[in-house]
Amino acid sequence: MSITSENSRTKEIQYFIQNIKTEILKYDVVLCSPSLGTGIDITFDNSAQEIDCVFGLFENRINSHFEIDQQLARVRHPKKVHIWVCPSRYYFEEDIGVVISDVLHDSLSLVSEDGVYSYKNKILQDIDPFYVMSAMIISNQRESKNSLKFNFINYKKHQGWKVNIIDKDINLFNQGSNF
Repeated sequence: MSITSENSRTKEIQYFIQNIKTEILKYDVVLCSPSLGTGIDITFDNSAQEIDCVFGLFENRINSHFEIDQQLARVRHPKKVHIWVCPSRYYFEEDIGVVISDVLHDSLSLVSEDGVYSYKNKILQDIDPFYVMSAMIISNQRESKNSLKFNFINYKKHQGWKVNIIDKDINLFNQGSNF
């Protein structure tokens, strides 16, 4: 079964999602893009471990490490979890003032409201609270995506998970580069 943005609204996929706890057991492999949204809970009775392994392959600039964690946690109590997170680093602007400007310029139309707001010791004046909230969310996403792998690993360690880092195998890397 493959669920992507191209097929996620079809009757077949909608049926699968609505009955996921029984339907998922009919497949050897289920592949999902981030199109499978929040609210999916794959928990079996008595916390049974019905799913052998959850694999996560995450490219940068798509999801934050919080969203990756949420996607992986859709399957409760898997026997194993294996994850690859792109190690690329980026330098997206995180400064709240710049992000507010980006939000106002790129995404939203200006609605004025008097007020003063403080975020990370920066005073923001005459900015509608909606824009401040939007900018804070975008700033946090940019911060996450700037060092996605590092942020995800630290987040999981903070949650008490044992993280096993697998060193790069140069022979396998070279084989994969030939394709």
